[in-house]
Amino acid sequence: MKNAFFIILIFFSIQEVAAQTVPDQYKNVDQLIWVVNNLDRTINGWKNFGFDEVTKFDTVSVHSGNDKASFKALCAKANLGGAQITWIQPLDQNSIFAEFLKEYGDGVMSIVHRLNGQYELNREISRLNVLGVSKLDEITITTSKGVIYYVFLDTYQKGKYVLGLSCNELDQNYFSLLSNENSNNLVLSQYAFAIEDETQISNYWHKLGLPRITSSPISLRKTVYHNERTDFKVNLGWQLHGAIPYEWVIPKKLPTIHMDHIQKHGEGFHHLGFDIKEIEPVLRYFKKQEIDIISEGAWGDENKPGSGEFMYMDTDKYGGVILELIWKYKEN
Repeated sequence: MKNAFFIILIFFSIQEVAAQTVPDQYKNVDQLIWVVNNLDRTINGWKNFGFDEVTKFDTVSVHSGNDKASFKALCAKANLGGAQITWIQPLDQNSIFAEFLKEYGDGVMSIVHRLNGQYELNREISRLNVLGVSKLDEITITTSKGVIYYVFLDTYQKGKYVLGLSCNELDQNYFSLLSNENSNNLVLSQYAFAIEDETQISNYWHKLGLPRITSSPISLRKTVYHNERTDFKVNLGWQLHGAIPYEWVIPKKLPTIHMDHIQKHGEGFHHLGFDIKEIEPVLRYFKKQEIDIISEGAWGDENKPGSGEFMYMDTDKYGGVILELIWKYKEN
């Protein structure tokens, strides 16, 4: 037990040192760009989960800086318990968003970070270019109140998400009208990915200035997969450079919902993790909404400090992202 404590202590010390060297803009996620095939279905689904902080736009015009073409899309902004979301449903077939849908289906395409002004944004683009990262596209979205601007970098193949940059004030104004409040008091605690191996992904992001993914096996108990007791195993990788951790789940013994996701969508963004204070009231709420648990389990010694339980909910059909409920034991 003492050795395990020191290993954990060393792990967090390494992550803390690494976080201190990360460029400031990467210490907070500004928003997720989440591409869907049916915006109304996605919004209504997540509203059923208790998230009502949503602003839906009229049809917007989207302009690509690459080919100078414009196309139409449906768009909405949301705050899901602390996760700022831009949902986009492309209405034309020739766009970066339509291409993502064809390749991966519904899901999170990009993690966007905010910089302080155009000068800082241009400087970061130049820094990344020197490191071999090219621009995927520059996108402007014209809304009734003005223009929102994003730069997307070509990082998906090696990093499993598109790195996005923004310095747009209008975007912040939209998000400022949305709060973290939700019916079940869910609190965002992780952005999570499903991958088959972390080594090359870790090396890639480390090259760009983020910490390496520090991974290890985790001992689980009471593991359930689609209502059947099973002995699935995963390794968990972590990047703790920001306010909200990145969790990288690597399936090791099947079946797991993480490998199911990889087979359906490819490696990439898998779930949003939310901390909950009590299990039963939240599960009753989801049961009332006819949302089932598709996988669950626990870690640590039951009812002891450092233990907890997790439940993955059946939410893929509402935008290709799983919602995870996380309960951590706390002594009275």
